[in-house]
Amino acid sequence: MFLRKVLLLTLGIVLLSGTAYSEDASVHLQKKNACSLKLGWHWYERSNVFDFWHFNENNFDATVWAFAYERKIRERLGIEVSLGFFKSSEANTAGSDLTITNVFVSPTAKYYFPVSDTFVFYAGGGLDFYSTKWDHKYSNAFTYGWGHDRFNTFGLHGLGGVDWYLFRTPERHGFYSAPVSLFLEYQYTVLEIDDVDDRVIRERNAQLGESNPKHDLDLGGSTVFLGIRWHY
Repeated sequence: MFLRKVLLLTLGIVLLSGTAYSEDASVHLQKKNACSLKLGWHWYERSNVFDFWHFNENNFDATVWAFAYERKIRERLGIEVSLGFFKSSEANTAGSDLTITNVFVSPTAKYYFPVSDTFVFYAGGGLDFYSTKWDHKYSNAFTYGWGHDRFNTFGLHGLGGVDWYLFRTPERHGFYSAPVSLFLEYQYTVLEIDDVDDRVIRERNAQLGESNPKHDLDLGGSTVFLGIRWHY
């Protein structure tokens, strides 16, 4: 939460003050394409499915890996498409064993705010497509249930970040002309899977004579990325 506020405040200052960088941008800022590798951490939001099955959502927070391609369509406007993966699991003392596996594709429209020859802030938003594998086993002395399902879900996200151009002129050192930047990025995703535990709830209700409702999974939440980007 603190990191989100700091990042939004920083972006707000940039927007209000205007860019301090000259429009005569250096060559490394004129590159039209970029590829990046991202390593991040995803924080799950609280969901009623975690509460019912006695899970702590914090135990499902997970490392995220992603690869992205980016294309500038105008000087300040670009499109990025990210492909990523994260997986987490937990077994608890209440008899539940749950693994959640996610593969996602996220296109993002981005607007750039160059503030110097070295630092470029950006902000944007877009759609998310998640393919989620839900593998939940539940057992105790009286019942056994297994929910093994795959869900395809759409959501939305917003993000903001900053590029630090660490290696602006690689061609001067005998390398291919692909400047390198490191970046820090925050992303918030809104995405929910309805009735995610439908199968295991029905099995439990039938075996125990209960009438528990189905529950939803909030698959969105906050993700912070660190990464490296090659511009060409």
